[in-house]
Amino acid sequence: MKRTNRLSFWGTVLLMGLFSVSCNDWTEMESVTQKTQRPNEQDPELWAQYTAALREYKQSEHTLVFASFANGAPVATSEKDCLRSLPDSLDVVSLTNADNFSEFDREDLAVLKEKGIRAVYFVDYASR
Repeated sequence: MKRTNRLSFWGTVLLMGLFSVSCNDWTEMESVTQKTQRPNEQDPELWAQYTAALREYKQSEHTLVFASFANGAPVATSEKDCLRSLPDSLDVVSLTNADNFSEFDREDLAVLKEKGIRAVYFVDYASR
């Protein structure tokens, strides 16, 4: 019984030593350059066809889709803060923070217009 305990103890120590030595190469940091390409930059011709079909669909008879978006983040931390990440199926989006319209929102407004999404501003006069 004691022999088995000793063998399993030394076996565990040996495995832990091997694991710690084998991970040294994997912990070195290296920088990777990434270039983000939006869909309209990847294939402009295909993007033009897609947006034309999207605008044609939105002009046809269909169920209107309306959403609100809390805009105005001073610095966009992820795509959740950007108007360009809204679904293409939207017809109208209401921007709930009309007083705090950021530069990111201004840039993304052109993308919404290209997709045929109308933007309206929500103003709460009762709170003023």
